[in-house]
Amino acid sequence: MQVHDSRPPFAGLANLTDEALASLPTPCYLLDEAQLRRNGEILLGVQQRTGCKILLAQKAFSNFNVYPVLAPYLAGTEASGLYESRLGREELPEKEKQDTMFLVAILSKTYWVIGSVLGGVLGQLLPFDLEGIDFCMTALFIIIFIDQWEKAKKHLPALTGLGIGCLCLAIFGGDSFMLPALLITSGILIFAGREEVAA
Repeated sequence: MQVHDSRPPFAGLANLTDEALASLPTPCYLLDEAQLRRNGEILLGVQQRTGCKILLAQKAFSNFNVYPVLAPYLAGTEASGLYESRLGREELPEKEKQDTMFLVAILSKTYWVIGSVLGGVLGQLLPFDLEGIDFCMTALFIIIFIDQWEKAKKHLPALTGLGIGCLCLAIFGGDSFMLPALLITSGILIFAGREEVAA
């Protein structure tokens, strides 16, 4: 899936006059490429002296236009989610392994499945009244569904979740359909995502 980037291209500002600098549209910020390279050399020196690996923290510095400037000095990027992993792989392909996206997808989905299972089990074991939480969970899933529907160009994941949920509701009944629906939907989407990444 290609996303259109409507931002203006990154451009260097070497030999910029005061008048040209004053005429830049605001808000804007400037990056000093020479200083970035000096900082990169410092980080590379730390890696060489200590044997550690220093990664680009994308949450702290997400200016992917200058990732190529920093690439020679860093071991790769860090990612806490699928989109950051994808960005790191696209912008620093020589630093990121091919299976990175699949591993992040598996770990991300596994985290949600384990959290959902633990939540369901603990919800059954806790001795206090949880009346009303059903409404909150239903509302949460509806909001997640609507959000995914609005943001995604492909609606197959949302329709898959909805279809599997309805099927499991018919098969297992209202009291026990949630866990099978989550497991089946997650399994289908994980393997569909793996094939999409491999393609």
